[in-house]
Amino acid sequence: MTTIAKIDYLFDRVLDLRHSWRDSLARLNGEAANNLRANSANLRMDWRVHAAAEGKLIDAPEFDQSKLAIGIDSALGAYFLNRFCQPAVDVTFTDPTDIHIPGHQRLVHVGVLDRMIGRIWRRDDLRVILAQDIRAILGESVLIQGLSPGAPSDESLEQLATRLNRAGAEAVRRIVEAAHDLLGPAQPFWWAGFHGEVEDYLDDGRSLVNALGLGELPDGAWLVVYSYKAGDAGLLYRPTVVEANRYAFHFVSPAGLKTGLTMPLDAGLPACAEVLHYPLAPEAAAGACSGQFVRVGTAARGVDDGAGNYARLPEMRAAQRERIDRRYSTARDWLGRHQTAF
Repeated sequence: MTTIAKIDYLFDRVLDLRHSWRDSLARLNGEAANNLRANSANLRMDWRVHAAAEGKLIDAPEFDQSKLAIGIDSALGAYFLNRFCQPAVDVTFTDPTDIHIPGHQRLVHVGVLDRMIGRIWRRDDLRVILAQDIRAILGESVLIQGLSPGAPSDESLEQLATRLNRAGAEAVRRIVEAAHDLLGPAQPFWWAGFHGEVEDYLDDGRSLVNALGLGELPDGAWLVVYSYKAGDAGLLYRPTVVEANRYAFHFVSPAGLKTGLTMPLDAGLPACAEVLHYPLAPEAAAGACSGQFVRVGTAARGVDDGAGNYARLPEMRAAQRERIDRRYSTARDWLGRHQTAF
């Protein structure tokens, strides 16, 4: 029988006994899987979701009692999909405070080619257009396998990335612009780090993934790396657990910090600042792209799809607590309130 654990906090505030989420949160906190334990801890700790934003979440249809009976985790996933990934929806970030940094400061966004192509492939009309773009860039004689409906195969993505890289930066940027144009407003917002904190890793997929805490990506995944001025990104926002969409490798940034903070996969790496912004326009995205797809690790696709990283989540989160405790003395009271959290 699952033990229902006591939940004392939600969004770093004492949880009211009458709160409509209480039972669903208690069930989540009693789960044994590391990813669910991490999600529970982040909901408990996230001071960045202010009371007004919490009220909007409570009132959202994704969190009515029938949805909460299924689980708060699935309700959060539905909210993310409905509020951040639909063409007809104006995206409003949970923490509305915009972050001011010099416009010339450079940001880095890391996209995943597999996911970008996968979103397009789910629609027949977009898949046909992108297939035409691929053939126009690489030539009619080039056969890209796996262009049938459904998710593209690992083999077809490998072939696509490899051949585009061989064709050169212009070919890569053309397909990146085409993909962004097809995705349009259904494209999720961008997470971005600061160039100066990751510039040593931009050509090394595995090191870049480690530094940014992208723990679910397997060896063999292909990254699209963008570098651009903050002024080109428009308004910048601080992420919350809501925008993180149940991401197990997210860790709440310490109280008072104006940005988010990555949780590196390697205990020896420093955490990096992170922000959110609306996606660049297709032409701007192509211009910001490095012109080469960057592979994570080895050529072979990882068989565990990051399962090893999920197993290491307890030690990663412990290391992140230590980083925050050492660097941000003002966060110690906040950490102390949540010392029993995962």
